[in-house]
Amino acid sequence: MSRSTEQIKKEVVDSLFWDSRVDASAVKVTVFDGCVRLEGLVPSSLAKAAATEDAEIISGVLAVDNDLSIAVRARPQFDDESLTAAIRHVLEWHAHVDASGISVSVDGGHVTLEGSVRYYWEKLIAEDATAAISGVVEVTNTLTVVPTDSILDKTIGENIIAALERQPLVDVNAIDVSVRQGVVTLSGRVPTTAARHAARHAARYTAGVIDLKDNIVIQDE
Repeated sequence: MSRSTEQIKKEVVDSLFWDSRVDASAVKVTVFDGCVRLEGLVPSSLAKAAATEDAEIISGVLAVDNDLSIAVRARPQFDDESLTAAIRHVLEWHAHVDASGISVSVDGGHVTLEGSVRYYWEKLIAEDATAAISGVVEVTNTLTVVPTDSILDKTIGENIIAALERQPLVDVNAIDVSVRQGVVTLSGRVPTTAARHAARHAARYTAGVIDLKDNIVIQDE
């Protein structure tokens, strides 16, 4: 059963104000045909990412266009040099990130991560850990995934499909998995955002994946 635009908008707004990570007081929400657009200001990269999550979980939301800007409060203690040092420290001490191949540059609070990591999920964790540091305005993640072992595309695809079969939220027959030189593309239709996240999860943590393209569409029931 389709839901009204007013219902979806109200629940997205409620979700944003509920989330203590997001200061939603300066966020504008518009909804059209199940597509949510977020505009305005939030205090951090973490808040911006959380806002997308908060909108995606609402029933009836088919897509989220996050056009939020980050307004970092006056931060004289966060000059680029000290921020760079803080980011390197966090990455070096992170239990799930090998920072030996990562270089960090900061310009006005805008961070660029360059270099390489072993796993696709490690690339995402490095970005999340960086975004959570006070003073970071934006993160550009150009890290390249260089697996330590060479894994055939066919094997990567088979492992993803096996993982999908273990996901109770996903009908594996509704998902198409293609792999080309380690780049995975997921396509098909699923009934909920939760099912879409479950499919992403199956690909994200599979060894050999170097990048992930999510073309899955949420079925508008």
